[in-house]
Amino acid sequence: MKLLNRYCDKVLGGGALKPKTIHGRALTAAEFCVYVKAFASLFSKGAHFPEASTMLEATAAANNTNATAECTQVYKDKMIAVVGPNVSAYVKTNELEQLHSETVDLALELFDRRANFGSARGIEKSKKVVISKINEDWDLLSKLNEGRNPFGGLELVFVPLVIAFASFILRYIADSTCSSWSQTCKASSDLFAEIYTIIFLFLIIVASTKMKQMQEIFGKMKQAFGVFNGGSNESKPTSQIELTNKTD
Repeated sequence: MKLLNRYCDKVLGGGALKPKTIHGRALTAAEFCVYVKAFASLFSKGAHFPEASTMLEATAAANNTNATAECTQVYKDKMIAVVGPNVSAYVKTNELEQLHSETVDLALELFDRRANFGSARGIEKSKKVVISKINEDWDLLSKLNEGRNPFGGLELVFVPLVIAFASFILRYIADSTCSSWSQTCKASSDLFAEIYTIIFLFLIIVASTKMKQMQEIFGKMKQAFGVFNGGSNESKPTSQIELTNKTD
């Protein structure tokens, strides 16, 4: 036990254990696992030691795999921070597209720095994988953001609203022009009343699902109106005005 303790201290203790580096870059634990699997696969295929060219290909492939994982994670982390599941605010489409474009450029630039050795064909193949995964994430996140749009889907509400308004007018006309003893007029009036009542209840349900987003937008509009209403900014210190503008 003493000898084992001394051996472990000799190998692992006192700063003797250095991080593994490949191509001048220290590996993370997850990246190291990818390299171990790649090399283990080489040695499992036969009893002979692999050729140097095969070892280089395996190293490059593992490096490309790690570069792909890192770059897609960078894109996902930056986008989720703005429009992820834990975010409730809606981001305008043009602003989100600009952020997407900038983040894609950042991720691809990082990939070009990381995937810097091996065959050009292998690097290009891994780059296509990065772009494909980014596009999948973008499609999901953009739809998630659009679902928070308080004005999204209002075109579906407009048609029922027109029908409800038309039903209300027709009922008013039927009640005003028809005789009280006419069963046809009474049935028509009741039908129109049922139509706009059902639509009214439907619109209440739709409005309740969008209430939180609508409140946030009205709050921002109120703040903006207060800023541009004049007078109040003159009494504020410059730093306070700048902070208000940045917050808006």
